[in-house]
Amino acid sequence: MIILDELQSTLKRMELAANNSDNPAEKVMFDILKNNLYTILMQAKQLESSPEFKKEVESEVKNNEQDIKE
Repeated sequence: MIILDELQSTLKRMELAANNSDNPAEKVMFDILKNNLYTILMQAKQLESSPEFKKEVESEVKNNEQDIKE
């Protein structure tokens, strides 16, 4: 899923920026954001395979099809 790939790429870019910085605040901020964003990424990956998510996607597809017909 593109959105999950983008989040993972963002984490990698942030890590590179923190590793290339001499600013301790940058490193601390990265550690805090990394933990939060990594948690979100893992939750999103679990959500993607859940039956509830699949039902919501199916419902959204049906709604879009109805909107197109109208």
